[in-house]
Amino acid sequence: MGSTVVGVKEAKLEALQAEREWSTEVSKRRKTY
Repeated sequence: MGSTVVGVKEAKLEALQAEREWSTEVSKRRKTY
């Protein structure tokens, strides 16, 4: 059970990181265009 909880936490962290990177990319494109 503990391992699954850790996996979920890691997945959530990865999703948050990906979301931040994507938002920064979008903001960069908006500034350039």
